[in-house]
Amino acid sequence: MTDIISDAALTMPSSEEGDISVERVLGTIEDGKINEIRKIDDSEYEEIVKARKALAALSRDQQLFLIVVANYDDYNKFLGNLMEAYKKNQSMSWIGMENIIIEINRHMLNLLSSIRTFLDHSETNLKRHYGKDSDRFLRFKKSCSDAYDNVFSYRFVYNLRSYAQHCGMPVGNIDINSEVIAPEFKDESHQILVQFNRDELLTNYDWKKLLRDEIQKLPERFDVNAHLVEMMNCLKKINLLLIEDRLAEAVKGAKYIEELVSGIKEKTVTPCIMRMKKQDEKNLNVEIEWLPLHIVALFSTSNIYQAK
Repeated sequence: MTDIISDAALTMPSSEEGDISVERVLGTIEDGKINEIRKIDDSEYEEIVKARKALAALSRDQQLFLIVVANYDDYNKFLGNLMEAYKKNQSMSWIGMENIIIEINRHMLNLLSSIRTFLDHSETNLKRHYGKDSDRFLRFKKSCSDAYDNVFSYRFVYNLRSYAQHCGMPVGNIDINSEVIAPEFKDESHQILVQFNRDELLTNYDWKKLLRDEIQKLPERFDVNAHLVEMMNCLKKINLLLIEDRLAEAVKGAKYIEELVSGIKEKTVTPCIMRMKKQDEKNLNVEIEWLPLHIVALFSTSNIYQAK
C-alpha cells in the first residue's frame, strides 16, 4: 500500500531519522505513477531543505511585487493578442474599439493599483519590522525618492493612480496602424499606441506644479507604454533593495534545485523527493515533498531579479 502526502506548503514532513528502513529518493510522478531516479543522501537533502526554506521566504516577501509583474504581463499580453487579431482583420468597428479601450483601462487600473499597494505596503512593513529610523527603511525611502525625483515616468505613473481613482479612466485613445516596409515582399510593420490626452489630464486633475509643467510639454496625444516600461525598471531596482539580504541565498537555492532536476528531460513529469519507509515485506509508505519549481522558474524565465 502506498500513501502520497502532498507537501504544497513547502514544510518538512515529520521524519524518523533513526529508522534504517527510511530512504529518500529523487523521483517523478506521471499519470499517478511514481518513478524512482536515484537516492538522495543526507548532505544533499540538507541542501534541498535549505534551498526550499530560502525560496519559500523569498516567495512570501515577493507576493505583492509578483502581483505587479503579473498585472503588467497581463496588460502586455492583451495588447499582443489585440495585435494578432488586428493582423488578421484590420477592420475595427466603433463598438469593438470601445470594448478594447474598456479592457485596456481595466488592465491599466489593475496595474496602477497594484503598484501603489506594493510601494505602500513595503513602506509600512519595513517601518513596522525595522523602525522608521532603521538603515533598511531609510535606504528604501531614498530609493523611492531618487526614482521619483529623477525619473519623469516614475512620478507620472505613480500619480496617475490618483488621477484614475478620482477623475476617471486614463486611456483616451488607441491608435492601431500598419506601414508597408518592403512592398516587394508585402511586409508590414504594425503598431499599437495606448494614448493619453494631455489636455484632459491637465483639466481633470490638480497635478503638482512640477508634473503639471512637464505634462504641458508632452504632445497632445502621447503613448503611455514607454512610461510603463520605465516605471517597471524603477520598481525592479526598488524591489531588489527590499530583498537584497535574502536574494543571494534564494538564487543559490534556485540553482541547486535546477541542477538537481536538470537530468529529467521529460516536460510532462513532476520531479519530487520521495521519503520511502518500508513497514514490512508488503507495505511501503511514500511521503512526497514537492520541489518549489514554480519559484525556481522565476530566476530562469524572467529578469525581474536583475536591475538595469
